[in-house]
Amino acid sequence: MMCDMQVHAYVMSHLKKEMPSMFGKDSRKKELINNLGNIFAEIQREHQISPGDFPDLARMQEQLQHHVRHRLSVSSVCIYCIIIIFIVIIVVRVNLEVICNDK
Repeated sequence: MMCDMQVHAYVMSHLKKEMPSMFGKDSRKKELINNLGNIFAEIQREHQISPGDFPDLARMQEQLQHHVRHRLSVSSVCIYCIIIIFIVIIVVRVNLEVICNDK
């Protein structure tokens, strides 16, 4: 019997290895989540792990989908914050240049 954490580590390592480094991450994430049953079978064969040692497939897919949705919304908010900060910096810099040139 294998430790649940070890099986989880194998699954997460496999998912990370299958992710593209630059483009198409979102569609690839969805594809991997939908294909999780096949990934479990592949890991099971590769490491001789009993099927009973794997987490519940439906629950794992649900948790991964929730994580993907949450990460996307957080990263979108971060991008907007960075853009706003960048705009504020530009406006402040332009205003300082105007003030300095008026003197």
